[in-house]
Amino acid sequence: FFGCSPERLFQVVSSSPSSNGEYSSDKTTRVVSEALAGTRPRGSTPQADQELSRQLFASAKDQSENKITGRFITEAFDELIERGVGTMKGRYYVRRLRHLQHICQQFQFQLSSSAVVKDVIRHLLTALHPTPAVGGYPKDPALDFIRQHESIAFDRGYYAGPVGFVGREEAEIVVAIRSGLI
Repeated sequence: FFGCSPERLFQVVSSSPSSNGEYSSDKTTRVVSEALAGTRPRGSTPQADQELSRQLFASAKDQSENKITGRFITEAFDELIERGVGTMKGRYYVRRLRHLQHICQQFQFQLSSSAVVKDVIRHLLTALHPTPAVGGYPKDPALDFIRQHESIAFDRGYYAGPVGFVGREEAEIVVAIRSGLI
């Protein structure tokens, strides 16, 4: 299996280092997720790159795709906020890769001290998969449509599934889009 997905479903990072390298009780845990939707190629010059970036942000279609994906992520985190598990902030920027550039909304969620990390990870795996790019939005009606209309003979296999690792207080999950099985 190999992949080159730039799309991070979410990452959970816990930190509480003390001066001697041991963990202290002042642990902080944050979750990062990204809405990566809207794509243009990279330009052959800095000016061409900037023009393609401007076109990307001027495109109603690309803006709409990114907003839908951002709304999808926000809804998953809103449920945690309602439970008092943490707070969230976000930002927009252009993610530039070697050959492509994407509109990216990055969301950072700070877990409260009462949060149980494994419960947050379980919630996010369920709430954020599949992404709107793979399964559609709103999620439940879109998945019902796929189940009714997609041939049973068509096996999606690993396509766009969540791939990554989950530890006691850390996790990193990416979307296996743009990947293959060898």
